[in-house]
Amino acid sequence: MGDVKQTEEALRLCEERFRMFSQATDDVLWDWDLVTNKLHWGESFFSTFHYQREDVEPLIESWSSRIHPEERERVLKSIYQCIDSGGQKWADEYRFLAKGGEYLHVLDRGFLQRDADGKPVRMVGAMMDVTVRQKADEAVRCMNQELERRVQQRTQEIEASKEVLEAFSYSVSHDLRAPLRHITGFLQLLSRGNFERLDEEGKRYLAIILNAAEKMGTLIDALLSSSRMGRKELESEMVDLNAIVADTIKVLLPEQNGRAVEWTIAKMPSIEADPVLIRQAFQNLLDNALKFTRPRHPACIEVGWTDAPGERIFYVKDNGVGFDMRYVDKLFGVFQRLHTEREFEGNGVGLANVRRIVMRHGGRVWAEGELDKGADFYFALPKTSSAQQEVESANPAPAAHL
Repeated sequence: MGDVKQTEEALRLCEERFRMFSQATDDVLWDWDLVTNKLHWGESFFSTFHYQREDVEPLIESWSSRIHPEERERVLKSIYQCIDSGGQKWADEYRFLAKGGEYLHVLDRGFLQRDADGKPVRMVGAMMDVTVRQKADEAVRCMNQELERRVQQRTQEIEASKEVLEAFSYSVSHDLRAPLRHITGFLQLLSRGNFERLDEEGKRYLAIILNAAEKMGTLIDALLSSSRMGRKELESEMVDLNAIVADTIKVLLPEQNGRAVEWTIAKMPSIEADPVLIRQAFQNLLDNALKFTRPRHPACIEVGWTDAPGERIFYVKDNGVGFDMRYVDKLFGVFQRLHTEREFEGNGVGLANVRRIVMRHGGRVWAEGELDKGADFYFALPKTSSAQQEVESANPAPAAHL
């Protein structure tokens, strides 16, 4: 008799502790007796799901029958798999029916107790209402999907506009060449056959027209070159920039005649890029440096690079006339010039082509300068492959002076 009373008292104390724990938390505590198949719910079950005690039988079926039909088989399979496989901890996320017909999203976790023979006898657990979090996650997913859709749509629109502009640029510049050749040809005939018949003012007008036609031809050629560059498919391969820079300096030797030019060239890495386009980028930058250092004696031009996380930064620095940083955004625009043609010749597309080439390689360009104190031009290219990283040294090598 005494043993029965002790057992009843122990059971009462256990139930009391379960009730107190249940009241101390917002989680829905539960206790499943696997021997009798009885399921006891904590107090939070009724406040969370709005049931009355008489609405719910203390059986495991009162739980399983309220799992959303689309998820019931999966959840039951997971909990019984834990029981049968000898596991101890179980967790799953599913929809559970509240009174009134609404399904709440819950995160359910259980701990399995076994007897001395390893037989499962009891599982206790806690169920958390994560409906708000689930709705927030769903809202974020919807927003991300909408944002991705808009970005994709905008990208397609930009690509379409780019193709139209490039086709228009090519068509216009190509179609302008024929009438311009006719204009230039007849002007030259007029100049050869009738030049002496013109008075001084007529001769001056003719010279102005010829010069304007020649300039227009140069601009058309530059526009065609820029258009072809945008249409050309990238043909990437490993490119030795030492050879690119050395060859470019040789090509620009005529620009150095009669001038004192001091070159400081770092040992350059090999990169994965389109050799034709990357050569054009360096040629435009070095030609730009030579042009704007013309008033300097000596002209100092430095070519080098630095290593940065995820990219390599290349630069061409000079001690030339520089520029006002207020107008730095104009530097890489087509036909944008910060100096008059009388001061420095050019068609205004060289730096624009550098920007286009670098961007097509997934990189970026920028410049720093100060009036009468030189200019520094930079472009960064991503590290595109492990093969490229293996053949390049970890840090830039010391520069050589020419």
